[in-house]
Amino acid sequence: MSRLQSIPRFFERHFILVAVILSGLSLWQPSLFIWIKPHIPLGLGVIMFGMGLTLDFDDFREIFRKWRLVGLGVVLQFTVMPLSAILLAHVFNLPVVFPLIDGLILRRVFRKRLEPVLHWFPSVSITVIALLVACIVGLNRAALLAFPALVFLAVALHNGLGLAVGYVSGRLLGQHESDCRTLAIEVGMQNSGLGVALAAQYFGAASALPGALFSLWHNISGVFLATFWRRTRGSL
Repeated sequence: MSRLQSIPRFFERHFILVAVILSGLSLWQPSLFIWIKPHIPLGLGVIMFGMGLTLDFDDFREIFRKWRLVGLGVVLQFTVMPLSAILLAHVFNLPVVFPLIDGLILRRVFRKRLEPVLHWFPSVSITVIALLVACIVGLNRAALLAFPALVFLAVALHNGLGLAVGYVSGRLLGQHESDCRTLAIEVGMQNSGLGVALAAQYFGAASALPGALFSLWHNISGVFLATFWRRTRGSL
């Protein structure tokens, strides 16, 4: 692997570290990142475009083969996750597609020409997400410093509930262990970059804070869960 190719790999492997460092800098000096706020929708477009370039239309064939499982995941995401978010916000009394398709089409049409640079796009998306998180942290510096434990607890519980409900629902329907684990990840780990962009644009920076923190936390919980499941791979 060349030194140039190692750069995107670094960002992919160390997303949490990059995001935490940028968020810490934003808490210390918000002006470094709050200028990004007007450009959040553009950042979301970059993220989705990068996702589209790393996918292929063949990746979606499994959706039709496992439509029951996919349908369950969709139902859980649009019921359990928003309802549990409302419940947690109430309990803790907290104040608080086109780019994707373009990327898919470009990869389909210009596959050979894009291959040499495709490995850069995941790291670009990761960097943009980290910058958006830092921007939201900076915009909510006072609120975050006022009750950091409470916000983090709500985010962690929300993520944990989604992971648990996704996994248990698959087990109750008699799905294979690998499908149960996939369902847990799909329900519990959300597109927080999209959530941050929409919340910031339509509701304000304060409502985007949970999504920004979720970007950090669900990667941490996902790593721990993946490590645990890797150790129990024999049960698949």
